Amino acid sequence: MKRLLLCVITILLTINSYAEVVGPWDLNELYTVPAYETTDLVPVDGITSFLYRSLDYLGDTVKVYAYYGVPDGEMPEDGWPAVVYAHGGTGTALYRWVNYWKNKGYACISMDLEGHIPEKVENAYVSSPYPGPSNSGVFDDYENPINEQWYYHATAQIILAHTLIASFPEVDASKIGITGTSWGGTLTSTVMGVDPRWAWAIPVYGAGYLSETDGYMGRELQADELKMAFVDSTYNSALYFDRVNFPSMWVNGTNDDNFSLTCNQKSSQKVTSPTTLIYSLRLRHSNNEAMKLNQMYLFANQVVKAEDALIDFHVPIQVGTFVSAAYTSDLAVDSAKLYYTFDIDSIWPEKYWYDTTAIVGTDSISASIPEGASAAILVAYDSRGAYVTTEYIEISDDTVVTSAQTTGFTSNEQLQAYPNPVITDLIIELPHNDISQYTIFNSSGIIALSGKTKNMRTKVDVSHLPSGVYLVTVNGNTKIIYKIDE
Repeated sequence: MKRLLLCVITILLTINSYAEVVGPWDLNELYTVPAYETTDLVPVDGITSFLYRSLDYLGDTVKVYAYYGVPDGEMPEDGWPAVVYAHGGTGTALYRWVNYWKNKGYACISMDLEGHIPEKVENAYVSSPYPGPSNSGVFDDYENPINEQWYYHATAQIILAHTLIASFPEVDASKIGITGTSWGGTLTSTVMGVDPRWAWAIPVYGAGYLSETDGYMGRELQADELKMAFVDSTYNSALYFDRVNFPSMWVNGTNDDNFSLTCNQKSSQKVTSPTTLIYSLRLRHSNNEAMKLNQMYLFANQVVKAEDALIDFHVPIQVGTFVSAAYTSDLAVDSAKLYYTFDIDSIWPEKYWYDTTAIVGTDSISASIPEGASAAILVAYDSRGAYVTTEYIEISDDTVVTSAQTTGFTSNEQLQAYPNPVITDLIIELPHNDISQYTIFNSSGIIALSGKTKNMRTKVDVSHLPSGVYLVTVNGNTKIIYKIDE
């Protein structure tokens, strides 16, 4: 009996190990498995429909409509990995996303977050029998009591969906991820911090730091200082990013008007756990476009199924007129591109982006920066055709690469390195015959070569170095070189 009691106590402690109040959300309440009941209100073949209890709204019972499905075939020994999907604005429970993840080997729940069922009459979704609040714009209900605000309830409903499917015997509770598009992406970025039980997270389009962006969401918040102050102090996802302890992928288009790239970039930088970026060239804002990104399920697979990982980029650096980023990859990197824009004064959604070929090195991707470019993004494709990107980097004019075959010194130069680009032999030239220490760093800041100069001109064999960008230093003086393969 004592052993049984000890086991029960251990289980309860495990279930409630995260239980606390975070922001306005009481996790003690949201980590309690909600009651649910199946329904045939809007049936879909091969998918279960049910209503689950959520937080009361205006004193009334709330039941959230959800679609749920599991893959066909034999269940893994520990249960199926699973996904919670959050829809975008004016959306509802979407069986297409359930089927998408079912076909990839995941159980999936997609719930309505606006008090509706997934059925339209006269182009408007029908109210749920037990509705919660609907989204009324960009946090336009911020003056209401917190427990009457849509974002508060939507966040709670997602966490309760997580708690619910984690209790299902066919689901592996340790392998549940979350994703959402548009408003659902912003909710995902909030929930991933408030509720740290996830295995992974993929916010699509939406993110934190909305008030700091020049997209539609940012412009709406900036137009009302009181609203912006409230959102920044309560709902900004960045408030909760320090609780994220699992991998995340941040997805957006280069020209998304609702959520400009700055919100995704700042969010990914704030999160301290591993992050992957997908900045897709002119990606349209829609569920259909998001579903075309195979990187989403490949990312989930690498986390919960230990399959081949997507390319892992380091932070890009500008070295003169080149941009470079180190990478690691489980698979061969087949090709690479550079996205770039010349626009300086345009807001991010209105910048026009071009693309050109980048060079794939053994451990870095590099590209020449077109003259006049104001920002750039490196892109790499693995052997599956799955691409990832670096952060965008804003281009500086402060440094200039030594031109090819340049010799001779200006009055303030103490070092020359040529030819540039170099294939085999690099000449390090000094204005004196003193013996000096030279060091050559790769784009990750790791020493690739070092030695002593012999006279004014020292020949260094660099043929064995991987292609990429390198920094040559002698006596505190530096030059950027570009190594290419023959």
